[in-house]
Amino acid sequence: MSDITAPEVRFLMNFLEAIERSSDDLGGSALAQKMALDAGAVLFSRMLSGRSGAEMWDHQNAVLVAAKNAIERNLDRHDLSPTLVAQMVGVSPRTLHRSFSESDESLMAFVRRRRLEKAHSELVKLGRQSSVSEIAARWHFADASHFIRNFRSLYGTTPAAYLRSLGGRQQMEP
Repeated sequence: MSDITAPEVRFLMNFLEAIERSSDDLGGSALAQKMALDAGAVLFSRMLSGRSGAEMWDHQNAVLVAAKNAIERNLDRHDLSPTLVAQMVGVSPRTLHRSFSESDESLMAFVRRRRLEKAHSELVKLGRQSSVSEIAARWHFADASHFIRNFRSLYGTTPAAYLRSLGGRQQMEP
C-alpha cells in the first residue's frame, strides 16, 4: 500500500498503537469501541484516497467493504442514509455511490436486502409472537404493506405464507 516510513502510515500506526494501549478502557464502552473503529476506518480510507490510477479499483473495493461493515453495524438505525454511511467511512457520498455502482446492487438496495434478511430471521425465530407490522417497524419499513411487498420480492412469498410453509405455524396478522 505505502512505504512504512511515509507520514500517513506512521500516523496510522501510532493511532493503532494508541488504541492497543487503551484497549482496557475501550473494553468497557461500546461507544468508545465504535468511535475507535470509525476513526480507524476514516484514517485508512483517507490513506487509500491518496492513491491514483490502477490503484483506484482497490480503493473503491476498500470503500465498499468499509461501507458494508458500517451498514451492518448500524442496520437498526432509522436514520441510516447514504450521507451517514459516507460520513462513517470518511468519503464523499459520490465516492460511496461510485463504489456501490461496481457491485450488483445500490447502497440502499443493499440496506433494504440486509434489513429484509434480518426481518426474515426474526420472523422465523418469533413466529406468531410478533406481528408483521411490528417486524416491519423494527426494521424501518414504511409500513407492513411495503415490508410484505419487499419480502415477496426477495423470498417469493408473503411473510404469512412463508410461516405456513415452515409447517405448524398459524398465519400472522398484518
